[in-house]
Amino acid sequence: MTSRGWWCLVAFATLTLVGTWRSQTLLAVSGLTLLLWLAWEWFYFSLRLRWLWPHLRVERQIRDPRGPVTTLWQTRDYEVIATLHLDYTGRFPFLAIADPVPFGVRHKSGLTVDEGELSREQSRSVHYQITCPLPGVARFEGLRVEISDLQGFFSYIGFVRAPLELRILPGVLLHRAGGATTKRHNELLPPGIHRLKQPGSGSELLDLRDYIPGDPPRTIAWKVTARRDKLVTKEFESEVPIRCTLLIDTSSSVRIASPALGDTLSEPVYFTPLDRIIELAAGIIRTNSSLRDLTGVILFDEEKVRIVRPNRGPHHVNELMQLLSEAAALGPVAPRADVEPMLPLAYSFAQEVYPDLLRPEVNSMPIWLNWLVGIPRYTRHRRSLFAALHRSKRTILLWGTALIPLGLFVVNVLAALFGDVPEWARSFLGSLLFLGGPLVIFGAWLLFLVSLLFSPRQRRLARWRKQLAALFCVLPPSKPLPTTVAVGFHGALDLLLEHDDLFSMQVQRFLAEHQVPCAVPLYDERGRYLFAVPEKIDVLSRALLQAVHRGRDNELFVLLADLLELDEQLDPLLQAVRVALGRHHQVMLLCPWPYDVPLPHPDQPRRTSKEANVSDMVHSLSQQRLHVAYQRIRRAFARLGVTVLCAQAEESLSLVLERMERLRSARISAGVRP
Repeated sequence: MTSRGWWCLVAFATLTLVGTWRSQTLLAVSGLTLLLWLAWEWFYFSLRLRWLWPHLRVERQIRDPRGPVTTLWQTRDYEVIATLHLDYTGRFPFLAIADPVPFGVRHKSGLTVDEGELSREQSRSVHYQITCPLPGVARFEGLRVEISDLQGFFSYIGFVRAPLELRILPGVLLHRAGGATTKRHNELLPPGIHRLKQPGSGSELLDLRDYIPGDPPRTIAWKVTARRDKLVTKEFESEVPIRCTLLIDTSSSVRIASPALGDTLSEPVYFTPLDRIIELAAGIIRTNSSLRDLTGVILFDEEKVRIVRPNRGPHHVNELMQLLSEAAALGPVAPRADVEPMLPLAYSFAQEVYPDLLRPEVNSMPIWLNWLVGIPRYTRHRRSLFAALHRSKRTILLWGTALIPLGLFVVNVLAALFGDVPEWARSFLGSLLFLGGPLVIFGAWLLFLVSLLFSPRQRRLARWRKQLAALFCVLPPSKPLPTTVAVGFHGALDLLLEHDDLFSMQVQRFLAEHQVPCAVPLYDERGRYLFAVPEKIDVLSRALLQAVHRGRDNELFVLLADLLELDEQLDPLLQAVRVALGRHHQVMLLCPWPYDVPLPHPDQPRRTSKEANVSDMVHSLSQQRLHVAYQRIRRAFARLGVTVLCAQAEESLSLVLERMERLRSARISAGVRP
């Protein structure tokens, strides 16, 4: 019931009471009639809502200028049409709908709300335009529906869930170097089938060009040279396409957002190092596809590896782009994050999308439990005095009102039964029982009331935590709780209520699945970096060795991995790189870099001004630490002859493509003519 409905109810009831008290039949009958009419409106509204709500259906269509699409592209504009249908006989006289814009896209123009009558013949729809600033996933949750009667006495707010996930494929990064970006048409056999047993220049002539100093003399076209009176070189088609494998880091350390320089549609407010990695990988894949070279992708994190072997063709390129978009949609997950800062965000989003699963009759916390028990009972974080008192209030009340008085009573009974107890001891125990017992009870109740008075925030967070924990146990997450099957629903609920780390992981996964951006802590209470996971080095080393084992010819392996916090634990990776170089492959390393940190430069000063404040000094020291780690990594790989670049640099893509062109030229120059 709305505020208008409550005021009308009070007015109609007052009119009826005044008419009855004053014995005025007209007023009493009028008030009673209005009350009956209001009751009928409530009954009819509730019946219509309960009967027609399950038959609401959402139909959504994403269009571009050519028609409906199922996949989005970065930096392009699309039109969204969301329609609410009623698949049953009946109508809602007034209904308002709102379509929440996904976090992965930006609203450009148009209205996302609509209102009016809804029936089987008349539907409601919204039309608006969006743009996709970054690759990832756009998740449309459904429509927010508010139903009301014509008088505005009663209203109901619900959410019609119709989740739809669309991949946002990365755009193509333009190659500004002078190397080739397209390959002229020539007939190539399928990958793995060689024209000659030994790689080198092909047997079929592709083109003629002017002689360039450094070209091998055996490629000179002497007859054409004699006719033109200048040196002309023959170009032959490639026998075996160049293979390139991208090892992309998708761990949580590259998903941490950092602020950008502007706030426009083409330049979002925040970026992640993974966005730059995806941008570089998409540029390499597209360029290799135009050159008809083979490209493979290996996605790895702290736990698992996903391998797509080198191949070519439009289907293979689309598969790689979809993998990159899925990787770009991942959010950071801190292993030991604090729960309290994330609870308001997660609970407000759950109220918006899952209001039916948070209703008091479905998911509530008993009042006695919220007032008597402090949840969680044990925590690894340091709390204030009142927070500690809130967690221990049940124990204080139990000891102060039951255990201590009962213990004093038992001691007095035992002292009375044994005759060898001195008289002064009996008197002391008796006075302690009759004087100290009430004081202990009074003190326990006083502490309990003080904890209730100063802990409204803790009780509210505990209620939110219980409701979210029950929601997590009901929803099918992408990575369910490992103990849910073993302990059941109630056991998993108790585990989430008391285990801070497990509950924080579930909250972060819940927000990441729904593409809700969330700030995560970078350091724990001891100042240790939370995302420095040494297991990533072992996973990357095994993936590189596996790719080298399956490789053929001379391939290029590009490592797009964040190693800045692991510069002292690179031995397994360096050994794997030595194996790759021993097989005559080439290796490059592109280190992701935060957007708010200047690029490393050898002439950059490393000292901090003494006049700077504390925050500037901490920021400067953090930048210096990253620069020093980058120089260490660069020196460690330079001993092996491996090029190390900063992924944020503009020339990183050009150098990768130039390295592939050098590989192609080295093959042709080293080939043996039949």
